[in-house]
Amino acid sequence: MLRSLPAGLLAFALLLALHSSVDAFHLPLAAPLARTARGLAPQRPKTGVVHPGCSLHRLRASAVGTGAANAEKDGLVEKITAEELEFTLQDTTEPLIVDFYTEWCGPCKLLAPQLKMAAIELKDKVKVVKIDTDENPELATAMNVYALPTMLFINNGEIIKRHEGPLTVQKLMKATEHAFFDGPEPDFWQE
Repeated sequence: MLRSLPAGLLAFALLLALHSSVDAFHLPLAAPLARTARGLAPQRPKTGVVHPGCSLHRLRASAVGTGAANAEKDGLVEKITAEELEFTLQDTTEPLIVDFYTEWCGPCKLLAPQLKMAAIELKDKVKVVKIDTDENPELATAMNVYALPTMLFINNGEIIKRHEGPLTVQKLMKATEHAFFDGPEPDFWQE
């Protein structure tokens, strides 16, 4: 691994990592180089699923104090596994919104309370579930989930629409109306 770095960068990283008067981990460029020079691989998410703004939104989302865990307390947004999704698709006749998320994703934490409020409004018309991509990486890959959060709008076992990124409850309701109940196409909808 050390041989893959150019000699100048390796020397720079080693100098920063070993020099007692310089804390390499407080310099933005030096930290990854010093980690590599010490034989430590950069930390990456387990599934490889990344939202471009996740690291920027983590602090803001934690300050809000709501998260994906809060959405499942009353059972309106049920956390399920890949196997449970298969059974749900076979057993349910109502439309389904599937939210793919992770606990570390800031935008996912912002979406959770919005999804819960939408689930309250849609209680008898649409079932809302969520799947942690860290716990179900094969399903995330099979469903082409490469950004978080990703919502799939499924009716009769078929994916009608998909959306990547958080939505407000108002936009989520408009997306649901369009996907399942022939409502007008929202101006924010991603193709």
